[in-house]
Amino acid sequence: MQQNPGEILTSGTQGNLLLIKEDNSIQRLTDLKFSSDFYSLAKFDGDVYIGSSEGIYIYSNHKLNKINISSQIDENLVFKLEAAQSYLWAFTNKFILRFDGVKWEIINHPDNHENDEAFFSIKAGEKCPQKGYWFTVAKENSRQYFKQGDTLPNVKSDWGDVHWQFDGEE
Repeated sequence: MQQNPGEILTSGTQGNLLLIKEDNSIQRLTDLKFSSDFYSLAKFDGDVYIGSSEGIYIYSNHKLNKINISSQIDENLVFKLEAAQSYLWAFTNKFILRFDGVKWEIINHPDNHENDEAFFSIKAGEKCPQKGYWFTVAKENSRQYFKQGDTLPNVKSDWGDVHWQFDGEE
């Protein structure tokens, strides 16, 4: 991405954000403390936004900061950013995001199934994301019905943390 005339901004693994100048000198703009891989850059409203393996970052005033949008987005892969038509667009494996400079709008990706989120493993003690039958491998014959918002119970287990998995609505 062209930053200024004669300068190119590029990104890479482990939080690398590099400025390549016309004289072929390279300046690292970030330190080496990042585990996130940077995949995409877009300039929007004078700032540089970065799509990463762990959400979206902003590079502004020579500082890199993580943007907190939503728990659904903040630790997910953002593989593409694009500034177009007064919006910053971000693409994840599950969502499309649109930013107008003030507010982030999360749009469900049209190829996703409505109940995809239910197939994730949900830790005991967390809220049930979808009504239906759930089971845990930590306890034999554990299949039971929960309503959305119910707290998934913890059961005694020698296996460590207990996780519940969705098993349908019937």
